[in-house]
Amino acid sequence: MSAVVPAADHLTGDLLDRALVLLNTDPHLDRWRSARICLRETPGPDLWLVVDRGTVRRAGDGRDGADLKQIRIAGTAAEWKPILDGLHGGLHRAWRYHLLRFEGDPVALLDLWKTIWRLGDALADAYRRG
Repeated sequence: MSAVVPAADHLTGDLLDRALVLLNTDPHLDRWRSARICLRETPGPDLWLVVDRGTVRRAGDGRDGADLKQIRIAGTAAEWKPILDGLHGGLHRAWRYHLLRFEGDPVALLDLWKTIWRLGDALADAYRRG
């Protein structure tokens, strides 16, 4: 039996947009590397981001950033919920303990690790602020 997650507790485009506002003010983003990151709550749509030398934006269309290295972070609503609730260690802990699935280019994943970690923190902050 899977856990039921209330509708407001999902990874959504609106939540991601609010998190990106917070994330882009973070001085710790990687300033030298670029990649395309997909956040996926299954079932649901892919939420694509483009990380480009210190800025993070939503991918504008299916081809925006398609030439960059690809990273995918996926899980169910119940698996994403602890991240949104501010799990200590956030996406780092999710990776380390296999709470979410991290796929794609392993070099890009490690190159952008601090940005990915901060993305998890920004998602939790945006979720908490409602």
